[in-house]
Amino acid sequence: MEDLSLMCGARGCPNRWSVDGGNGRLCSRHAWSQPKDWPSITESINRSPVEAISQSRQISDEEKLSILRKLEQIGASDDPKRWAKALKEREARGDRLSSFQRSAWREAIGERND
Repeated sequence: MEDLSLMCGARGCPNRWSVDGGNGRLCSRHAWSQPKDWPSITESINRSPVEAISQSRQISDEEKLSILRKLEQIGASDDPKRWAKALKEREARGDRLSSFQRSAWREAIGERND
């Protein structure tokens, strides 16, 4: 039997609590939302994956073609490190990259982190 003191304080939520921020011990989905929204959040958490998929937005044929074209463009590159070079250029222009992005492009290209 699971220790109920570890569970999210929102009624019916199957998640363990992870945030104690003033509204009690809650999972992150409930902790960062208004209490009035908790029932619908709990319902979405408890919804089966099959039901969730069936209620998801359908993608139009035009959207599918657009996605395929973008994927073809990505795959058509002769340079497998194009993504890393693009990140390097963005950083050089002054764009803020995450630490992961900075370390990833440097590792891929083989540049040292100064």
